[in-house]
Amino acid sequence: MLDFNITAIIQVVNFFIAVVVLNYLLIRPVRDIIKQRRAKMGDMLASAEAFAGAADAQLAEYQGSLGRARQEAALSRASAREDALREQQTLVAEANKRAQAQLAQAKESLLREIQNARTALEAQVKPLAAKAVSRMLG
Repeated sequence: MLDFNITAIIQVVNFFIAVVVLNYLLIRPVRDIIKQRRAKMGDMLASAEAFAGAADAQLAEYQGSLGRARQEAALSRASAREDALREQQTLVAEANKRAQAQLAQAKESLLREIQNARTALEAQVKPLAAKAVSRMLG
């Protein structure tokens, strides 16, 4: 059977002393280090999440600014295109007016020349007709 003598009691007391000493010297410091690491990892994770959030916010702001700049550029191009179209229409209208004026002036000049030629021909017709009649008659 089992004999309980003083050595068994000393072994049990020795075991509890070893557990207390190991707990004090080894297990408690390891737990503290693990807690510190977990806390540090939590802080780093929170910091990384905050940084990612700030980066996302800056990216959204950049994209918004870029979109606004593109819209402004498109409006500026459209405005410049409209201005150029108006300028072109003005220049074409002025060129048409000048061309119409030159055409009217050319028509008037041509009509005057025709009238002068007609008058000159009518003046020459009578002597030629008289000459033609005199040759026929005589």
